[in-house]
Amino acid sequence: MFGAIITVVVMFGAIITVVAMFGAIIAVVVIVVFGCVFSVVTVD
Repeated sequence: MFGAIITVVVMFGAIITVVAMFGAIIAVVVIVVFGCVFSVVTVD
């Protein structure tokens, strides 16, 4: 029983880690895109 609970907790931890990684990647992409747009708008 405890083994199953630990397994579920570990799985949730792995899922949260993957989601956090995807969130970080998306944040970087958004920052880069906004940086490009901002530079283009500023130059124009």
